[in-house]
Amino acid sequence: MKSRKHSLAWFLLFATIFGGIQTTSFAASTKFNKCFTGASLPGIVGRIKGPFRVADSGIKGVLTYGPYVSLQPGSYVADITYSIPGNSKSILAVIDWAAQGKQIAGTSTALLTKTSGLGKFTSSLKLSKPLSAVEVRVYDMGVVQIQIQNLCIRQTS
Repeated sequence: MKSRKHSLAWFLLFATIFGGIQTTSFAASTKFNKCFTGASLPGIVGRIKGPFRVADSGIKGVLTYGPYVSLQPGSYVADITYSIPGNSKSILAVIDWAAQGKQIAGTSTALLTKTSGLGKFTSSLKLSKPLSAVEVRVYDMGVVQIQIQNLCIRQTS
């Protein structure tokens, strides 16, 4: 058995030196794709109800923030699945991206919906350099009792 291990080791060394084997980093080619339930995300206002993070009517503030992930250069989207109990013509929430507690310029977007029920909001981010402690923040405007079901962050390129 020792001779096989040594033979393989010599083969790998020889092939690597003379360019016979090409290695691929699978980690570098894997795209980021993670989902978090609303209940798993921290918040300053609202409460947890089952898998949801639920806003309290009439109270403005940060409903969810987090999840504090590290992202490599590329394009990303955050899909926020939510529901509202009634119709509204007002801005329900403002969503932005932040890194290390500071807003990433140009990522603030207002969530405006007119019909009750389940909805999905998508926000985009393009990074030219790696960032750590990246979060997506949902600032509730206190208009209706919005419920955050989940947040999914995925790399598109």
